[in-house]
Amino acid sequence: MSPFRELAFKAALALSEQGKPSPPLRATPAEVWDTFFAYASLLLGGSSLIVSLPELIALTVIKARSGWDGCAAVELTILCGVSVAMGMLSFCVLGSSKCAVALQWSLGAAEAALAMVMIGVGTSVLASDGIESCYTAAISTVCGFLALVEGVPSLGFWTALLAIRCYRDTPELPLVNLHSLLPSPTVERVLRVPLSMRAATLFEVPEADAGGGSSSGKVEPSEREERMEEGGGVPLVPAV
Repeated sequence: MSPFRELAFKAALALSEQGKPSPPLRATPAEVWDTFFAYASLLLGGSSLIVSLPELIALTVIKARSGWDGCAAVELTILCGVSVAMGMLSFCVLGSSKCAVALQWSLGAAEAALAMVMIGVGTSVLASDGIESCYTAAISTVCGFLALVEGVPSLGFWTALLAIRCYRDTPELPLVNLHSLLPSPTVERVLRVPLSMRAATLFEVPEADAGGGSSSGKVEPSEREERMEEGGGVPLVPAV
């Protein structure tokens, strides 16, 4: 077994053993994996913006007042801007295809490399000019370290996800225990999660756990509106 395949099976096994045992499936395993990758993209995509976007705002405001001469201000601002652009692209990439997951991995690797470049430029400026005259370089250096702290674990996670995606259709690959990772039905309704990504659609869950539906088969008005929005149809009114 190749190391990449072994990583896929180990990661899938770890995900399958999370939480309580999963109820029986209503959807196909491929649909469960698609939902898992969609949630992973929503949670991890653009996470680097937490560090890079405030840094870009701070550098722009400070240097707009003090001037752009010296301290590698232009270079550090450009590097930070590129990091923000990659973070925004990562936030917009949603999907479970191999290309989408590979793109997320590539963006994570590029952001980690960019953080290391920013650390190198910032430390060299601080070593030559000092922190008193180039405190913006100190800001970039600290933000570069923070970006590495955030980006390296994220890159490792995307590496595992890429391995899983490559072997997702292998019959013996353990299935992720997605039911234990999904939000509660109340949170699903508040966040307007699509019906195709909800636990009641993917699993044979009890009606009480699926959102409080009654045994009479009535549909709540909010749920009826959501189904109309997704289906694009108009409910038929029975003749009296």
